[in-house]
Amino acid sequence: MKSYKRALSIRISGKQRKDRILNLQYELAHFRNLLIIFNQIYYKTYGYIILNESYLFNLLSDKPYRPRDTKDENGNIKKSKEEKLKEYNGILQNIEKNQELKDFIVKLKQQKEKVKNVYAVQSVIRQYIKDYNSYFKSIKKYAKNPSKFRGKPKPPKAKKLKDIVSFTVELNANSFDIIDDRYLLVRLTFDDENSRYIKVKLPEYIDGEKIKSIKIKTIGTDAYIDVVYTKKIEIEKAEQKYIAGIDLGLNNLITIFSNNPSLRTLIISGKEIKSFNQWFNKEKAKIQSEIDLLQNQINKLSKDDLNTDGLKQKKGELINKQKQLSAFRERYLNNIFHQITKKIADYLYETGHKKVIIGNGATNSKDGIDLGNKTNQHFVSIPFRKIIDMLKYKLEEYGIETEEISEEFTSKTSPFANLNEVLEIGEEYLKVKRELNNTNLPEKELNQLKEKEKELREQLNTLYQGKRIKRGLFKDYITNKIFNADAVGSYNILRKVAMPLINNTKLLIDKLSRPIKLKIKDLLQVSREFVVEMLQITGSRQNRVLCKIVEGYNFL
Repeated sequence: MKSYKRALSIRISGKQRKDRILNLQYELAHFRNLLIIFNQIYYKTYGYIILNESYLFNLLSDKPYRPRDTKDENGNIKKSKEEKLKEYNGILQNIEKNQELKDFIVKLKQQKEKVKNVYAVQSVIRQYIKDYNSYFKSIKKYAKNPSKFRGKPKPPKAKKLKDIVSFTVELNANSFDIIDDRYLLVRLTFDDENSRYIKVKLPEYIDGEKIKSIKIKTIGTDAYIDVVYTKKIEIEKAEQKYIAGIDLGLNNLITIFSNNPSLRTLIISGKEIKSFNQWFNKEKAKIQSEIDLLQNQINKLSKDDLNTDGLKQKKGELINKQKQLSAFRERYLNNIFHQITKKIADYLYETGHKKVIIGNGATNSKDGIDLGNKTNQHFVSIPFRKIIDMLKYKLEEYGIETEEISEEFTSKTSPFANLNEVLEIGEEYLKVKRELNNTNLPEKELNQLKEKEKELREQLNTLYQGKRIKRGLFKDYITNKIFNADAVGSYNILRKVAMPLINNTKLLIDKLSRPIKLKIKDLLQVSREFVVEMLQITGSRQNRVLCKIVEGYNFL
């Protein structure tokens, strides 16, 4: 029996209870904005950002700073308390020299007092530092390989409070209590006279003693308490010997290719999610257009000193409506992704899989390639990372190992081509492309690189031994056959990790050219046993009859 860390999201009901959380999050978001602006001013004045949690927290305290030595994992001193004190005093002196910084320290202290929860404030500071460190890491990666990013990474910035759709703050054990092992009492404010709490009932399967921390989360007009707990799982012993590759996409949300010789390739259509996403973007844009129109009217009336209270109220209602729309989208996607990933995890376990390789290209706008504004909009809006994370932890509970890999060159290469050779030349090609991004190169060197890039591209096109053609199909030059393009992609994802896979050429061609495609609604309606039976390669006539029961099936 193994222990796993899990999170349960509890949606808070009741207007008064929701408002308590929303008000706290509003004040914390304002505190974060002030902190960001303070550090921006400090950076412009002194050339660096304060990213030490104890420094920032102590700046907002009236107590003297008493640092401790910072030690590494071996117990050696990395930074002495004397060095820390000297550095901190230097920051204090810098602030004293600048009136704007002094004013912001006062504002931050006032906002901290308004929040009345030092643990929440500390969590916001910690998250702010984490966000900045992530930004610096991304900048380094961007400098090495800009093609892996949709644009240059941007540092954390202050946001208008009305525009903040989601906000999360983590609280430690000091902020909650477990009552009768069945109720969670969350302390929102620490005020001796008027402390505020939220009480929520825990499901029976959660042991109160196993709760490690909680998160308070707001999405649109919804409020949640995420409970982080440990769960012990006993995995039933079963014969697990197969490996599956998963390709994520837009029109075909999930494609699963297995080296289990008795299973067809499974495709789960993404058109329902894509359609929902289009509806959401359209509705959001419509509301935003109305908000902009009202704002223009407010600006015109304000110039003439006319009353704008009615228009402002209407604008506030529209902003609230927009947030409700975002909250609905979050609930819808969470629900449907949980159901899809549960079905997939059950199916992979039932069919004897020990490992699953997941291509993560969709999380980076599909192989880091600019697919145009319209397509990129869908890839950015559809949370593929959420699908991967949900699937990984569900597979983990079955004892199935998961691995994420990049999808570079998997969708363009023939399933019968030498993939290792493609990857080797491909890496060289990407390296040359990165070097070409250096605009300071001499003209002669630049021309040489352009020639090298052209030569490598032509070499790759030859090695691919195939290409994608219309309607998601792949033309293979080696066998002179047409395959499902996403089946080829998922098979090549598998080939990057495990080779050889299927030696029977006839069987491989069948798995690549005749996948079973299901709509999401059909996948969720049928049992996992039905899915397993339907995907059996043996008894093809019986499978065709089974498929007719499922609406919208499609072999290509």
